[in-house]
Amino acid sequence: MANDADRNLADLARAALLGAVVGGGLVIVFIIAGWSRGDASDVAFSLSALVFGFGLTVWASTVLLSESLAGMHTTLDREWSAADTRRAMAVLTVLGAAGMVSASIMTILLGG
Repeated sequence: MANDADRNLADLARAALLGAVVGGGLVIVFIIAGWSRGDASDVAFSLSALVFGFGLTVWASTVLLSESLAGMHTTLDREWSAADTRRAMAVLTVLGAAGMVSASIMTILLGG
């Protein structure tokens, strides 16, 4: 159990780091491409929010429908469980949240 918890925490930490890098990086890339600071920030934040919303929605759906998903995966002979789906969507949720925070911080640091 401790190994699963450690693995989950490591996955979430990697997702947070990746989300922070991507969220802030998108703001910089859009500014370099000629966008205004406001537009770059808005789009980077919105893309991160899209990932966050998708992850949160599917995670919640998986919590509600876990037995149905497990039955479907058993029928399809897949080595994937509802817990795996929840873990994957938690990673997407954290990635999106970190991207939103990072895009906001990068905008503040750039004087926007």
